[in-house]
Amino acid sequence: MLGQIWAYTHFGHTPFNQREYVHGASRVIDLVAEECRRERPDGGRFFINDDGAFYNEEGGPRIQFVVFQFQG
Repeated sequence: MLGQIWAYTHFGHTPFNQREYVHGASRVIDLVAEECRRERPDGGRFFINDDGAFYNEEGGPRIQFVVFQFQG
């Protein structure tokens, strides 16, 4: 369903019974998802690593839409 957030488990469609929903578990993930919806209103997958958050356009390159800045 639109607006749900679950953790990645494997490539392709994630069956409903294998989805681990994470909405509300982390303020950072919720903020990243909100930003992703601003850029991609229809939703879609996003990926997070130490550098930030990314999505892939079908058949295209990975696009960074959030840059993380860690403060020590």
